Amino acid sequence: MVTISIDDKLAKELEALAKDLGKSVDTLAGELLTGTLSDKKLEAKLARARADVAAGRVVDNDKMLAWLKTWGTKDETEPPSCD
Repeated sequence: MVTISIDDKLAKELEALAKDLGKSVDTLAGELLTGTLSDKKLEAKLARARADVAAGRVVDNDKMLAWLKTWGTKDETEPPSCD
């Protein structure tokens, strides 16, 4: 269990929205935090991906396409590595 403190204005907005949606404040807050955490995780993954691209840690497109063509065949190959 986690307890957080929010200002009165935000608390009233959260309570009003929860009421409008027919949910408890706890349920709505949990849903909002879950969505926000998912967004932040995605942002972190994108930042790492941008850093990889900037550093040249990428897989050649032709190698990737060739590998994908082997999917589901008896000759399926290992995925290509970064150049």
